[in-house]
Amino acid sequence: MQMPNLIDPSVCLATVEVFRKVPEIRLRIAIDTFREFVELAALHLDGVRPSGWADYRLFPDLRPEDLEGLILIGRFRQAYMTPKGARLLKRLIQHDLVPRRPGAGAANFTELDAYINLEAELVRRTIERRAQKEAGRQSRAEAVTTFAARVAHLVHNPEDARPEELSRKLIMAVFLQKFGKGVGGSVTLGGIRCFKGFPQDDPAETDWEQRWQNLDTIYWLDATGFRHGDLTARRHRRPALEEALVRER
Repeated sequence: MQMPNLIDPSVCLATVEVFRKVPEIRLRIAIDTFREFVELAALHLDGVRPSGWADYRLFPDLRPEDLEGLILIGRFRQAYMTPKGARLLKRLIQHDLVPRRPGAGAANFTELDAYINLEAELVRRTIERRAQKEAGRQSRAEAVTTFAARVAHLVHNPEDARPEELSRKLIMAVFLQKFGKGVGGSVTLGGIRCFKGFPQDDPAETDWEQRWQNLDTIYWLDATGFRHGDLTARRHRRPALEEALVRER
């Protein structure tokens, strides 16, 4: 039996697209019928006997695990049907539990069977995607660790900074670790002057919005005097006055 967690929603078809693979059935009613069957079957397997529901006689081999992993919820709450769910849909249609369109002939399962037969391929794709995501997560974690170690080193050994590694992110991190939050000024990294905020910032400035915009500005001057980084003050949401007062202490 295929375990439901071996397939990721991102590799499956949207539920409505699976139902459309059998054009002879009435789409909306078929979706409601499928959902109602699964709900009532779950109650029946839990020992509850829903009144008026005798369809279980058509599925004497039905087990609780057969109702798991039929529909998966992906991004933006989108519902996706697995091949396992498609197999149950086919059985419901074969037992005439799903209404057909007026005048429609026998159900054509060609496209539905093709999707059902993709189960092993979808498992392979899921394993591959999860491996890629895990590799990406580990790579990002290593990058964060390396960056933090580099910042810590430059705080105590600023002369080791290389001109090509200077960036807004690195300079901001050095300032935060060296001086804490809400502090502007300048530091020299690898012989290059780096600034946070504008040199004319006045600690007694009462225009909190202007001052905190200035403190969010990062730039540095190379050996030729050319300015890199933010060319103008960076605008950001004005902090609460109380938060600003706390940072000043």
